[in-house]
Amino acid sequence: MSEPELVNDAFGALAYLRGQPFVVSDRVGVMGWGLGGEAAMSAVDNGGQAQLFPQDRFRAAIALYPGMAGQAKFIAPVLLMLAAEDDWTPLARTEAYVKASEPSSQPITLRVYPTLAGFDDPDRGTRFYLSNAYNPQSASGKGATFGYDATSAADARQQVQDFFSKYLK
Repeated sequence: MSEPELVNDAFGALAYLRGQPFVVSDRVGVMGWGLGGEAAMSAVDNGGQAQLFPQDRFRAAIALYPGMAGQAKFIAPVLLMLAAEDDWTPLARTEAYVKASEPSSQPITLRVYPTLAGFDDPDRGTRFYLSNAYNPQSASGKGATFGYDATSAADARQQVQDFFSKYLK
């Protein structure tokens, strides 16, 4: 799927959730990993697809390992969680994105973990190399390294709980 398709799906899910009796309709957040993280950011970027859904707003957004570039005008608080050793989605590019987006009226929190992408996925092991992954950052255009880190994963879970507790209350 493409990022625009994922953003449309997120807004479809938001519409569905708002129709459920157990959901507080103005307290829904969005979260994603990688391309899904980029979609989550776009869903709260008033210069992005969020402008196509003016009646529907996510209250907060979280992204892990998004490959962001450019800048955004956020309409909700965002939390970005990145890996310092990520060789697929460069930290420097996302840091530049955050800096360019900081004039936004909403808080931007950047959490950088001293590990590899995939630090939150215990099923992948502590280090593995995915040789066929499309990677424009690599000289060959392929390959990325991932690795689980229990300490970072535990902190990330706590960050998610704290962030959503704060902004979805």
